[in-house]
Amino acid sequence: MSRLADIKELLAEVEEISTNLLVSYERAKSDRTVLQIPRAKVKSALEHLRSVLDYCALDVYTHVYGTKPGKLYFPYGKTEELFNKHLTSNFKGLRGKNPKLYGLIASIQPHILGSDWIVELCGYTNTNKHDNLTSQIKKSIDSVTIGNLVKVSGNSTVTFINSTVNGVQIGKDAATPATISDAMTDEEIAEN
Repeated sequence: MSRLADIKELLAEVEEISTNLLVSYERAKSDRTVLQIPRAKVKSALEHLRSVLDYCALDVYTHVYGTKPGKLYFPYGKTEELFNKHLTSNFKGLRGKNPKLYGLIASIQPHILGSDWIVELCGYTNTNKHDNLTSQIKKSIDSVTIGNLVKVSGNSTVTFINSTVNGVQIGKDAATPATISDAMTDEEIAEN
């Protein structure tokens, strides 16, 4: 089997994982009890994408230098200096030997692209592979909507005193008001 076939297989797997993660993500958005998406699947997708880059590096090396290298990683760097350092340690003279391939590899580096995606991909891959699964933080833009009556958001509260909503009395008097806030859970709101 060729490396290209391997790359296609890995990318197909990443697409399948991404589809499943999107379903999990959408569920987490609508279900307050879901606090994170499957982190092991995220790790797998990251590792597959990193492998695709490394397989490409092997093909570039074989094409340009005509030999099979030892251990080789796709060259990247947060800065132009770091990129050039990583590039010259494994791909000596690539710019002169094959300017087109050099340009392609350089074009996805942060100093040219203006995006740190490759640095972040490799960093998250290393963390998830060697240290621990990356923690996730669920951030909610909470709001509570009660029919056409009120929408509460932005750390706000609404207090009802001696009020009726759809024929149901809420907030009987000043001693027993009904207060609703976007920081409350659905259960807390229902109890009110």
